[in-house]
Amino acid sequence: MFIEVNLGFAQKIQNGTYTKKDNSNEFYETFTFTNKSCFEHKKGGSIEQTFHGKGHYYITNDSLTFVYDSLIPHPISYSIKKTYANSSPTIDVKFKIFCLDSSSLVLNQVNIFEKVNPRKYNAITNKNGEGLIQLLKTDSLYNFTASSLGFTPYNFTIDGSYNYIIKVFLSPLNPIPTYNEKKIYFLKELNNNSFTLISEEQENKFEKK
Repeated sequence: MFIEVNLGFAQKIQNGTYTKKDNSNEFYETFTFTNKSCFEHKKGGSIEQTFHGKGHYYITNDSLTFVYDSLIPHPISYSIKKTYANSSPTIDVKFKIFCLDSSSLVLNQVNIFEKVNPRKYNAITNKNGEGLIQLLKTDSLYNFTASSLGFTPYNFTIDGSYNYIIKVFLSPLNPIPTYNEKKIYFLKELNNNSFTLISEEQENKFEKK
């Protein structure tokens, strides 16, 4: 009678988010595991996220392989515009700026400026995410940029003949997602609450939140 004995690790990691031990608290690295052997991998610091990947994993004996095969598209900034006419020689452009990831979150200190005359035509949003720029009425177009630290700048155009009420949804800056890559680590330890990886002679332990 032949009995097969598996001396390797369990073939799955318990679902949940695991965080790398870092006593400095300046940087973070997490793996989140879900059903069907899926994972999400993030790295970053106190200011911004520097790495983002998503895909599938598998365990073979004492090796843990991550296959980054699930592309994560970047959200794209956009705006919603309403126009109205008047008989004045000037037009008003009223802005309200939101975070694209959370449409209920307004953004203050967003710099909005006209590209040709940025010093003349500009505004900074207040605590309610609102700003106002008054322009000379013209048959030409005005080109604007909305920018803020930690967000992707957004460019848009308006018709100089009309007044505008504009809602802008800015996309947070994100790293280019890792795609079509494979990374293999030596799996030193695995249990229900943690795992330890070794790569290039560096040992890192990840603990479940």
